[in-house]
Amino acid sequence: MKKVLFILLKDSFSFFREHSIGYAEEEFRKRGFSPEVLRVEPKWSRSKSGFGQYSITYDLFCRIRAMDPDLIVGWENGGCLWSLNLQTDEGLVNAVNLLQKPALFLWDNTLTQAINFLGDNFEEVKAVLTAPNALHFSHDRGDTAHAVKIFGAGKMKVRFHLHNTAGLFYGLQQKEEDFFAYDVSHCGNIYVDYLTKNTPPFSGDAGLSEAVESAQAEKYSNLQKPIFDIYRESLEKAGSTLAPDSPFFWEAYNYLLLAANTGIRLKMFEAVRQRLDFFGCYSDPGSGDYLSSRDNISFHSPVAYGAPISEVYKTSKINLIIGNMINQDGISPKLVDCLLSGGFALVDPRPELYSFFGPEVDRIIYRSGGELNEKIAYFLDRAEERRELVHMLSGRIRTAMGSEGGIFDSYLSAINEFHQERRSFRDCIEAA
Repeated sequence: MKKVLFILLKDSFSFFREHSIGYAEEEFRKRGFSPEVLRVEPKWSRSKSGFGQYSITYDLFCRIRAMDPDLIVGWENGGCLWSLNLQTDEGLVNAVNLLQKPALFLWDNTLTQAINFLGDNFEEVKAVLTAPNALHFSHDRGDTAHAVKIFGAGKMKVRFHLHNTAGLFYGLQQKEEDFFAYDVSHCGNIYVDYLTKNTPPFSGDAGLSEAVESAQAEKYSNLQKPIFDIYRESLEKAGSTLAPDSPFFWEAYNYLLLAANTGIRLKMFEAVRQRLDFFGCYSDPGSGDYLSSRDNISFHSPVAYGAPISEVYKTSKINLIIGNMINQDGISPKLVDCLLSGGFALVDPRPELYSFFGPEVDRIIYRSGGELNEKIAYFLDRAEERRELVHMLSGRIRTAMGSEGGIFDSYLSAINEFHQERRSFRDCIEAA
């Protein structure tokens, strides 16, 4: 039986990984694999040029090699594989290139993960992105386009699909009765506590401070435009010469992502006239105190991924989806999970919403706090119309997936393609 090795990072996002790894193990088991899980906690350091980077010990690398897996999977995003770096005299070398085993990179935000984990070693990033054994899957074409351009990885082959844990919600019973516990709810994160306690990395640079503030304001006024594009344009307008080869460029961008996720979500919450039930803050628990102090918000602790969060989606008349700013063009995974659960949602605009769902999706899209309120007021007492939209939109997701484990079938197809190409290459060498 073939072995699949899952690499899990121990970090603040373990909350989701630990609730979905069982599902991934079972799906690979159905497809003839024997799964093993390895939880890693890589060491963080700074390169000579100031970039942050992660590395593992040689002993851990030897342990992974001794396991001799037929497939390595970073679950549930590519950051788990970007962390497997060995420190050498020439710099960091990623274990995926050393092991030459098929490796699934399940993209979430590779644009920043590659930098945050491999530091300034752009050539190694490019080598991983274009390695024949690195099998890339993404739900965000904008993210991949930026990564290809910055790292010069034009030969990289990326397969696009819905996010990798969507199957967890595919088989859940859709709500049939009209019982609703909440009028308007939101599941997610804000970072008020973190932003309050940490000084911005650019606090001493007036031009950069202006650029980051300007980028936040423009993103709020133009929710559809990718934030990375806005950031680059804001730097140019501010006269900044910062470029991707500077660690400061990425530190400021990472801060912008947290600040924009927080600021835009809070503005949307303030715009909502109904009481809002908020579930989350697993990444920044201290922000729960701030939310509890707001007059129009009922704060709830995080709910587990899968069936528990699906229950929130089902029993909310309207789920407010405010997409993560790391998604440049792609469909929010929360929207997919919500619709598959039978929940109705209003969502901020992303280009791929239209290409995937068609023009009808515009009925659930809001572009401002004012439009959000108008659509909440419209849909709140129109249960039948909500139900019809959920049926139509979730049907398109189910068709694209094919089955509960359809995404895993696409993984196997990529693995088989890799082995076929390798066999063809060996045949050519032998013939020569």
